[in-house]
Amino acid sequence: MKLFLIAVILIIGLRLDFHSAYAGYQPLGTWADGKITAFDQWDSVRQMTSAPTADGNRPVLPGVSGRNLELLQDAVARKYHRVTQGKQLPIARRVLADTSKSSLPKLRGYMAEAIFLDKNPDYGYIGKTNGSQHDVYMKNPSGGPGIITGQVKFVMDGNPKTYANHMVKDHRSKHFFVPDDHVDSLRAYLKQKADRLCQEGKLEEAKKLYRDMNRVKPIGATSAQIDSATRQALREARFIRIAPYVFLGIAAIMTVGPAALEWYRGEISNTEALYKIGKGGSTLVVGVVADRALVIYRGGILRGTLRGNVLTAVAVLLVDTSWQVYEHGGVSNAIHNPDFLIRCGGGVGATTCALIGGTLGAEGGTVVGTSVGGPLGGMIGGIVGGIIVGTGSGMIGYFGGQEGTKWVLRKFAPEKLYEQENRAIEAVLETITQNIEEAKKF
Repeated sequence: MKLFLIAVILIIGLRLDFHSAYAGYQPLGTWADGKITAFDQWDSVRQMTSAPTADGNRPVLPGVSGRNLELLQDAVARKYHRVTQGKQLPIARRVLADTSKSSLPKLRGYMAEAIFLDKNPDYGYIGKTNGSQHDVYMKNPSGGPGIITGQVKFVMDGNPKTYANHMVKDHRSKHFFVPDDHVDSLRAYLKQKADRLCQEGKLEEAKKLYRDMNRVKPIGATSAQIDSATRQALREARFIRIAPYVFLGIAAIMTVGPAALEWYRGEISNTEALYKIGKGGSTLVVGVVADRALVIYRGGILRGTLRGNVLTAVAVLLVDTSWQVYEHGGVSNAIHNPDFLIRCGGGVGATTCALIGGTLGAEGGTVVGTSVGGPLGGMIGGIVGGIIVGTGSGMIGYFGGQEGTKWVLRKFAPEKLYEQENRAIEAVLETITQNIEEAKKF
């Protein structure tokens, strides 16, 4: 029953996301009226399991992660279509997560192109077959034949001589786009050089430099902004890569850990420990099943993202809640029991704080680990940091959620708390009475 419920929730969540991504998609319910053929059913399933790809001449942004990451992963998918197995965006994101520091200069160039296109919707990526010296193009604004081409260049230190050398080698594009803070220095360098050639009587060479000077245009972002966007995209890609392991680790500790610790300390019997560990284990298994479902869905585009992490967390929370409903004898009994409401409040608080704490801990651990040991160090540091901070935050959230729920009950339903307190007092009195009777026997 629990697996069925969680499967329903996952299907609804994934189908809602699928419906938003594909406007032509038809809900399952319409299949029954005969309008949808068997091929349509197969094709909709195929699309649901197929990874989105970087098709067309504009950046493909699924809208499931940060904009910087989606711009860069789209660019990488286009540049390395073989590595990304046909421009698959989830694979491009994994490629970014594994890149080393030495790849940063090249990735800045890709990000510069992507940011330019993002800011200039009339332009699009140009194919290799149309010319090796062109990066972007737009249709002729006058409506006539032909296109306007451009090349996007990024040099971190902004050295105008380096840009000028590129312009000599790559002279075909009408426009030469550079970071905004490099435009003036490059134009001044070209003008100074052209003026000097004019004075020397080398008019043809000067004419070429004046043409190059007029070709220089701004990308729409400074070099610092492009560099920051690139680094931020890499950090997010690395976090998404490790996020599923972080949150499954947190779930394992918080569902199985307390029972195992109580058993180790001798606070509960073997039978009770087996029951609690089994209950926690079944909850964790559903989390793993949810994670595996995200791997299949659209090539894993949601896995590790905020939306994917929330889906997995909700799956775990729902199963844990269903166990509590079972222990209280059904839904009707559970919702009228303050113990159930308080534990639910704690579960919601724990889940929320674990997500927040796990994210912050993983991001911090990734940065520290990457600076020490590269991509592998970043992965290890992110997992360790995320699990430690996320578990601690989850525990704080659990007790905070319980106290918050108690406050709400005191405010709006105090009689429920009175009933709970009376039952607790009666249980204590019964224990005391039993102890006294046992003592009388001696």
